[in-house]
Amino acid sequence: MTRIFKLSHPIAENVNARPKDVLSAKRFLYDRGFYEPPKWGLTEFPDHALIDAIRDFQRASALRVDGVMKPGGSTEETIRKIQSRARQLQGMGRHGDTLLAHINPAEAMILKAKGGAGTTNPATGLLEFYDADERQGKYIWRTVGDSKVRSSHAELDGKVFSWDDPPEEGHPGEEYNCRCWAEDVEEKKEDKEDCEKIKWEVRAANQRINDLQKPIDNAENNVSKTEDMLEDLKSERNATRLELTAAQASIRLGTKTLIGIVISTAYLTDEIQRLQEKLEEIEHNIGIEKHTLADQKMKLEQLERKCESHRQTAEELSRRYEECVKKQ
Repeated sequence: MTRIFKLSHPIAENVNARPKDVLSAKRFLYDRGFYEPPKWGLTEFPDHALIDAIRDFQRASALRVDGVMKPGGSTEETIRKIQSRARQLQGMGRHGDTLLAHINPAEAMILKAKGGAGTTNPATGLLEFYDADERQGKYIWRTVGDSKVRSSHAELDGKVFSWDDPPEEGHPGEEYNCRCWAEDVEEKKEDKEDCEKIKWEVRAANQRINDLQKPIDNAENNVSKTEDMLEDLKSERNATRLELTAAQASIRLGTKTLIGIVISTAYLTDEIQRLQEKLEEIEHNIGIEKHTLADQKMKLEQLERKCESHRQTAEELSRRYEECVKKQ
């Protein structure tokens, strides 16, 4: 599962941005057509193309156009909302659907012709496409009812056909530029009631998925913050080790005068002790943060497993709902 976008430091012109933040921003903006990478590809270093892409995204999202991304800012929040909503819709996909895409009516007709009959997902209300050979039962041929409907299809309007025995023209939408569609034959009342029950179960399962999104986002934020804290502590540890090594080397060299040696040795001894105590404290804090990070990752993994379990349940219920509405 893609991690929700989260900055640790600002990204802007003349700002030392974190490489991890830069790469995340570039990937998001590239996937959405705002960032055009140079010939050497996506890198962890900020460039003018990235700042321009941020401005283009802000302009397209009706945000303040300043070329700046910062933690907690409106640009980051807009990205997080886009990703969160995309996750919710992906979790409601059926027939293995996990990709989201914008298509125009002409492209939808091509998909219907190439990939089968277009139906509507009951959980999202969005079009979905799959192999029409999987369809069973009967349908009513429907046209859009305007003057552009070809006469042979107008004659089929309102007639009932079986998915395993199509008319000479093929199923609705299969011929080039055909805008006709298939309406499921009304099922028996008892079947309809059963289908409604499954439909509500589908919605309930998808709602459970939605309810987990915020806890998952929070858990990912906690993991990201702890990872950043560990990075900072490790950097501080390295700097402290260098200071300690320099102080230890200085005390071994001493100074030229006796008074200078005494003063320098006393000062450096205190400094060495202070640095050693500081290093011990940093090591202790690193240990705490590592333990915290392990717990946070475990919690995140549990939430993601739970979400995946609900997603599988929702997919199975959607399959049962589809089979239910096919029954006569």
